[in-house]
Amino acid sequence: MKITSTDLIYFSPTQTTKKIIESISIGLQVNKEKHINITLPQAGGESPPLLKGDLAIIGAPVYGGRLPEMFISRFKNI
Repeated sequence: MKITSTDLIYFSPTQTTKKIIESISIGLQVNKEKHINITLPQAGGESPPLLKGDLAIIGAPVYGGRLPEMFISRFKNI
């Protein structure tokens, strides 16, 4: 299966997680990326985005072995 489009879903306060999942997408040689940034506070109140890609790459930092609560609550809306 050739992956031609991806949905990049990320929570990245320092932009490191975003850079990592973008690098994964580049490594897969994907032509089309859709970025869904759930880092910002307004992301929690938006309607869920439509996911249309062949693959979804999801990224979030881990602090002390746990995902941030804000990521979990915002990700549940997707």
